[in-house]
Amino acid sequence: MNLKDHILPAAAKAKIGNVGWHTFRHTYRAILKRCGTSLETQKELMRHGNLKTTSEIYGLDPDLTPAHREANSDVVKVLLGKLK
Repeated sequence: MNLKDHILPAAAKAKIGNVGWHTFRHTYRAILKRCGTSLETQKELMRHGNLKTTSEIYGLDPDLTPAHREANSDVVKVLLGKLK
């Protein structure tokens, strides 16, 4: 998948701002954390050299309110073409 031809136009259409490959790494780590994956396994999957990188740099996971979660869910639905 090409960032310039696919990801950036989709992000612009969804009005979610500047998105890059690094965004996906943070998202992947956040999903692993929410799924209860151990920190050691997260570190290995992220191919980090130490746990500090995984927990302190990629570990920022803000407290989300139900309204935040609903808004995020709507963005996903738009991106998947299930909400207009």
